Amino acid sequence: MSIMLVMPILFESVSTPIYESFFLKLPGCASNVVALTEQVGGSGILFDPNDVYDIAKKFSILLNNEIIRN
Repeated sequence: MSIMLVMPILFESVSTPIYESFFLKLPGCASNVVALTEQVGGSGILFDPNDVYDIAKKFSILLNNEIIRN
């Protein structure tokens, strides 16, 4: 079973994997681009897809913190 969904993309209009992860009660970690910010909202963590350090930091937060992940 998966622990989380990570979507490091530069452009996305409507993302089915985000909704699938919500259905499966998986936390999401996604790029802060266009529609993903609205789709993820407060149910996941957003990162700058052009900043590898920000991606690593946010991914690490979800991976290492079970309270936030839940």
